[in-house]
Amino acid sequence: MNEYTWWRWLCGWVRFETEGDSAGRLLTLAARDGIALWDTRRTADGFSACCRANAYPRLRPIARRCGRRLRVRERHGAAFVFRRYHKRIGVPVAIGVYVVLLVWLSSRIWSLDIRGLQYADEAALRALLAEHGVSVGAPKRGVDSEAVRLDALTRLEDVSWLAVNLDGCVAQVELKEMNPHETPTEPTAPSNLVAARDGVVVAVEITSGAAAVQVGDAVAAGNILASGIVTTEQGVTLHRSSGRVLAKTVREIAVEIPLTEECLLPCRKPFEALTLSVFGLHIPLYDDRLSGDGCRVETHESTLTVGGIPLPLGIRIDRYTPLSVQTVIRTVEEATRLAETALAENEAALLADAEVHERTVTAQTSENAVRLTAVYSCTEDIASEVPLRLG
Repeated sequence: MNEYTWWRWLCGWVRFETEGDSAGRLLTLAARDGIALWDTRRTADGFSACCRANAYPRLRPIARRCGRRLRVRERHGAAFVFRRYHKRIGVPVAIGVYVVLLVWLSSRIWSLDIRGLQYADEAALRALLAEHGVSVGAPKRGVDSEAVRLDALTRLEDVSWLAVNLDGCVAQVELKEMNPHETPTEPTAPSNLVAARDGVVVAVEITSGAAAVQVGDAVAAGNILASGIVTTEQGVTLHRSSGRVLAKTVREIAVEIPLTEECLLPCRKPFEALTLSVFGLHIPLYDDRLSGDGCRVETHESTLTVGGIPLPLGIRIDRYTPLSVQTVIRTVEEATRLAETALAENEAALLADAEVHERTVTAQTSENAVRLTAVYSCTEDIASEVPLRLG
């Protein structure tokens, strides 16, 4: 649709029809009066043509001078659409509300896209962002990215870098964390390697620092395995110690399962509670008196997305399982099976990096519990890096 067609639609236009043989005279007089006609068509008794709606009244006296009568067959354009609905107040009100909502919604944050979060407390991060106006439903113009960054680096110990960028109605929060499982020693700070536990050294692989033990030495937890103080011909220098010290160790894991125990167990059928989320506003769709402290809660959140972009509309399902204190009585066989399962879980967590050569399990049954004690003969890296304290 070109610009002329758009203009005609905004102004409104009609298609009229007339009968008779003097079409030429009517067209000539209309052109002389500056009335533009288009899409002229021959009909069985005359012809039809189109003109602008405000020009049609000027055509009628010209038609009478030519002995013709005009009849409007079609009406098109904005003027006729508005006239058709002028008594229906709901239509313009709905259009106005739509425009206002569109302008208002486009100025708000619809969702948060947090990237790089692994170790830091997400709840604390979201609370800090909300304090600075970075939350669902908050206005975009109130976001001060630099203030958010400085406050996050000051208050969140696990965050080493943070940036907030607005992409349309999505607030993208990108951060980098300090891994709590890594040694907090600076890359160039001097350090020692010490023994994490007792053992007999079987291999020494020191890549930086001065080795303080050799194969065959027995070490206790806390003994220095490699020193960051290195003496050379040029004098004493400080290094960050690194490397591995493999040792034969003896590890022990004990698990005890009582035969009689009071536990919180489900006492009634679980029920679900729905909460509607609209622009950060949580609307409960249930009676909150149903929930209580004596319930186990499992939460599942679902957010509406369009084209992979999350919208500020979602629903949260909280599954409540009522609990009560109940006495559980186990047989020796049941307690032993539970102890074996717990022992296997502890082994997987505590001995993941160790090579186990021998495993001896001893079971003890008393009047109140079953106890499994496992002793392991292992080979593992016992070196642990600690900062070098001077003075």
